[in-house]
Amino acid sequence: MYVARASTKLPLSKQTAAQLSKAVANFSHSYGCSSSTPGLHLTGLHAPMSQPRRTFSSTSRASLRDYFPEAEHHDQIQKTEAAWPHPKYNAEEMKKNIYFAHREPADFSDRVALGMVRLLRWGTDLATGYKHDVEEPKAVGDKNAVSATKPYRMNERKWLVRMVFLESVAGPGWFMRFMILGAQGVFFNSMFLSYLISPRTCHRFVGYLEEEAVLTYTLAIQDIEAGKLPKWSDPSFRVPDLAVNYWKMPEGARTMRDLLLYIRADEAKHREVNHTLGNLKQQEDPNPFVSSYKEDGKPHPGKGIENIKPLGWERKDVI
Repeated sequence: MYVARASTKLPLSKQTAAQLSKAVANFSHSYGCSSSTPGLHLTGLHAPMSQPRRTFSSTSRASLRDYFPEAEHHDQIQKTEAAWPHPKYNAEEMKKNIYFAHREPADFSDRVALGMVRLLRWGTDLATGYKHDVEEPKAVGDKNAVSATKPYRMNERKWLVRMVFLESVAGPGWFMRFMILGAQGVFFNSMFLSYLISPRTCHRFVGYLEEEAVLTYTLAIQDIEAGKLPKWSDPSFRVPDLAVNYWKMPEGARTMRDLLLYIRADEAKHREVNHTLGNLKQQEDPNPFVSSYKEDGKPHPGKGIENIKPLGWERKDVI
């Protein structure tokens, strides 16, 4: 048998060798490795374990800039608008019309959807270290439902980890990204198969899921207003330009609290849309959010939040 023997010598060019040396230097700087001798001594492994807390972030500070690159300058293009522009929200409407509300399940399909959401909520709380206890509202918009929350401890990092877990696949490190991608993969395939079986149950499921999202962001906003999150309450804190351009945030209203108000409004809109679609006959009813109505003076479903209904529009009101 002929066995090829690999050479142990690596014919590296000067450019490749320089890149390799730079990578080793970055590795040593990030993980506490000593490069004073030809061999790599992992001195960080011998350091005392002075930080018992678990850290999710494994992304270096330099790598974070790759996820949020600076805007490139082109000779001809001044600005590129979003293909699907976001509707402009009114600050007063976001405070007045957006609040936590819960739709009671009406049948077996609704109870299945609510049960799945509570199961996912438990798993997400466990993964992100989030914990709170809230009373069920006695009526729609009952302020006591949120103000009656028992004391819990959440700092800026815990809130951020939870929000990243809920909203994106670009986690703060490889471990969290792996968890998010795995959850997204399972959710995508499960949702695809479930929608083939019962679209109404899937819409109700998302409606209940968005109820939890509205509650989460409401509690985060309350923490900021109560001064429990000093880093996010700092007046000098400014949100990224990406968020400013997407939500068309006005000057003077670009704090972390303002950003969470916009995100919560989006979640409330998703709640309304899916609860409404869950109220319709899936085989024959059109989408009421893109339909034209005979009575113009009467409130109807739309893209904005001026006429938003937390529990969704009933079929008799829109069809």
